[in-house]
Amino acid sequence: TSIIASRVPSGLRTYPFSVFIDYWPFLLHPAPSSSSSSSSSSSESATADYMWGGVLFTNTTWTMAMSPIRVLHSVFVPVGVRLTIDPGVTVLMSKATSIHVAGSLFAVGTPSAGIIITSHSGPPAPGNMDSASPGDWAMISFTSPGPDNTPPHHATLNITANIETGDIHYCINEDIKRIRDTFGSVLAFCSLRFGGGYSASGALDISQGGPSVPLYNVTIALNLPNTYCVQSASNLQIIGCSFRDCSSVFVQTPYPQNIVSWIAQSTFANMSDNAIYLYLAEKAPVYILQNIF
Repeated sequence: TSIIASRVPSGLRTYPFSVFIDYWPFLLHPAPSSSSSSSSSSSESATADYMWGGVLFTNTTWTMAMSPIRVLHSVFVPVGVRLTIDPGVTVLMSKATSIHVAGSLFAVGTPSAGIIITSHSGPPAPGNMDSASPGDWAMISFTSPGPDNTPPHHATLNITANIETGDIHYCINEDIKRIRDTFGSVLAFCSLRFGGGYSASGALDISQGGPSVPLYNVTIALNLPNTYCVQSASNLQIIGCSFRDCSSVFVQTPYPQNIVSWIAQSTFANMSDNAIYLYLAEKAPVYILQNIF
């Protein structure tokens, strides 16, 4: 264990990562094939699926040339490292796996090339959804790096609204560029399906003291019914998202922060529980505008 731990950045040696320590040292890419047994860098294209698991020690980009990405073991993004998922990429999550982010996750698709993060349902063919079921994989989690590391970057959208009329204004392209340049995390034009299993608190989990992570045009669907589709203990900005066939969006701000929470222009359908739960600290404002329930 001491040998393994010495290879892991200190920002990952805290809960919830310790339970996955046996997976940390392994990073496999691309998938083995009969024609080649050599490894390739993450910037190279591959004819076979790329397989991943373990700690990303350097900035990493999952590109369309590498899609579909197969996450065989949980992936860890430590402090100071960014994982970028390019538009159009499909990520296939194996049973019980997660993506744990203490650094930065920049997953920004486009209206015509969305990012899909879903179950790898196994045989007979990779990506075959016939046998996929809610809770096949665990979660994407964002965690505070801890007191001995730099504080998380609070990425925010510059949103303004007329509370009387409900009109909302924002410049999403400029905001996403700013978040990218300042090393923040953001999910846009992404779809998360069949997650929330294996005792995950939410298919998308943002821990207390963790970063704020804007969600723009994100779909979360077909998750385990008794698991929150989003569980946030930080301020949360949800704009233009869709939640269906899953449980609640749970927003908890246990202490005041100078970041406004937004849930706006989003759709909630076939929820197994209340669509939104709020547990707010004093002076922690949240605006809920123009949603469809």
